[in-house]
Amino acid sequence: MDGPTFERFLREHAAAVRALAISVLSNPADADDVAQETALTALQHRGALSADLNPRAWLLRIALNKARDLIRRRRVRAATSAGLDAAPAPPSPDPDVEAARRIIRSMPSRYRAVLHLAYYEELPYRDIAAAMGLSLSGVKMMILRGRRMIRAAMKRNEPHEVR
Repeated sequence: MDGPTFERFLREHAAAVRALAISVLSNPADADDVAQETALTALQHRGALSADLNPRAWLLRIALNKARDLIRRRRVRAATSAGLDAAPAPPSPDPDVEAARRIIRSMPSRYRAVLHLAYYEELPYRDIAAAMGLSLSGVKMMILRGRRMIRAAMKRNEPHEVR
């Protein structure tokens, strides 16, 4: 991709990158930082994008790695007690939808990321596997486990801390 085409590609997928980062980090400000870092990294390494890779999955993988890096840096800098606050979601008129959102926010970040890519970004499982560095069967298993976690928590009516 040439410069203007690549920049257009980045603009077209900026919302998806930010949404994935929010899903993993639960913090819109951090998601904005990750989105910017993702764009810079993608620009610097656009030569690594080969014809056999899905460009969107490649970009989302960079975003996921940047979000994970931020989480790791935060853990190392445990001196900052602010933590990762949950992103405020618009209130839903359906209490079950709101309960599901709380459950998903409490899941480990890898499950949030897989579910986000599958249901919000509507990526095919093979592209999710490429974006997350997992096998196809690994993606299917994580989606199955994530669904089970949601279902179990909904049955318990305890949308707190899913493990």
